[in-house]
Amino acid sequence: MKRFIDLRGQGTGNRFAWFDTIRDVFEEWSGFCAWDTWNEFVYDYSAGGGLDVDRYRGLCPKWVFEPGEDDIEGFVTEIEIEEACEER
Repeated sequence: MKRFIDLRGQGTGNRFAWFDTIRDVFEEWSGFCAWDTWNEFVYDYSAGGGLDVDRYRGLCPKWVFEPGEDDIEGFVTEIEIEEACEER
């Protein structure tokens, strides 16, 4: 079972993570185990071989899909991520 972990206000520098209650570990995708935005998670999840991102989407609270109060200027859209990937 996957559990959404809210990291806001914990001093980690990230907003959320995923915990696998079956294996009793935090999930790691593309070398990361915590994220600031949904877009960052999707990028790492896909790059790490993940196949069912919709399963995670349904477990997230609404605020995950919005920029954090201090993240508005640096918020990256899915289109910008795709463009950056194409430039590589």
